[in-house]
Order: sequence, then structure tokens, then C-alpha cells
Amino acid sequence: MKLKWKLFALANYLLLFVYGFLFLGALRFTAEFVNPDEKLGSFTPFMISLFIIFFNCVFNLYIFHIYFPHKLLSRRKEILYLISTILFVAALILVLVSILQAYNEELNPDPEDDFAYVILSFFFLTLSLGLFVLICQLKIRKVIGKNSPHALSKQAKKEQFPN
Repeated sequence: MKLKWKLFALANYLLLFVYGFLFLGALRFTAEFVNPDEKLGSFTPFMISLFIIFFNCVFNLYIFHIYFPHKLLSRRKEILYLISTILFVAALILVLVSILQAYNEELNPDPEDDFAYVILSFFFLTLSLGLFVLICQLKIRKVIGKNSPHALSKQAKKEQFPN
């Protein structure tokens, strides 16, 4: 197995852990510290985005461990994987924008504040891991399709009986 695919699995596990922890923390914060009368309109999309990223990582790992590199995806799973990819892109953008908003509006970073560097580091880590996972997620279907027994038998027949 190529290093890229091992890193894909590792990146998904890392995002799964981080965003699962953030989602549970956000749920706990909402349950303990937010008044029931208070509206959560701006916080809800952020929480949904955390869950979507978590779910996408779970789905990526499922596809990776069950289907990669030889089993062909069913049409239904391909459609679910495409939907998951689209939702992942939207959720990743929303989370990145939220991180930048927190950095700009809430923190008003001063040069001596180390927490501002933590937030910027988290932003760049999320951006780099998210883009890497997205690129691999878009390529994995093609790799699975090329390595499936059906595709390999077609290729062997082509080589055996050229036109």
C-alpha cells in the first residue's frame, strides 16, 4: 500500500478524533452553559459542520478498510460517498470561516497572546488535513474502480485479444 493511502487513513483518524472531541465539547457546552431561552441560530450550523466532518471521516475509514483497494463500490455507496464529499467541503469551509471569525472578532489578537497562535495553527492544520483528505477522497473511487477484479479482468481480456 502506498504511503499516500496510509496518510489518508491517518489524517481521517486524526480529524475523527479532533472533530469528535470538538462536537462532544460543543454539545456539553450547549447543555450546561446555554440558557434554554437563548437562540442558537449561529452556533447550530457550526455544530452540524463538526458532525458532518466527523461522519465523513467515519465513512472514509469504512470505505478505506472494507473496499480499498480491490472491492468495487455499489452504485448506492458511490452516491452516498459523493454526497458525503459535497457535505464535507461545505462543512470544512464553514468551520474554517468560523475559526477565522473567532480569530478576528473575539480574540483581537495582540502580539504577545499565544492563544492567537494556537487558533492560527488549528486553522492551518484543519485546512491542510481537510484538503489532503478531500483530494484523496476524490481519487479513492477511481483507484478502487481500477483495481477491482471486474476492471482487472476487462484489462486482461483487452491485452489478450487486442483489436
